[in-house]
Amino acid sequence: MHYYLTFYRIVSTGVHSSPDILERYLIFYKDGLLKEIRWGPGAENSEITTLFAAIYSMLIISEYLSNNFGVPEKKDINQLFEKMRKLSKEYNYLLEEI
Repeated sequence: MHYYLTFYRIVSTGVHSSPDILERYLIFYKDGLLKEIRWGPGAENSEITTLFAAIYSMLIISEYLSNNFGVPEKKDINQLFEKMRKLSKEYNYLLEEI
């Protein structure tokens, strides 16, 4: 299940998404009228998407190592998750809560 939550889910958010993500595909004029419907996910930020998928995968692996061997410590993993969340805001990457 973690494989789905990592790379596949992160790089396909346009297909496997929540209702609040629709604003990416519905473009409105300033007066609120619908201007455009985008029919599928674009390739914007593809480098960022790949990097976040890699970071998240490494954090999941770190959790497995921590659960089985006690290294790294949970607090360190939590700090790294928080850094990833901050980076997602800095790069305007919509990171869904996982």
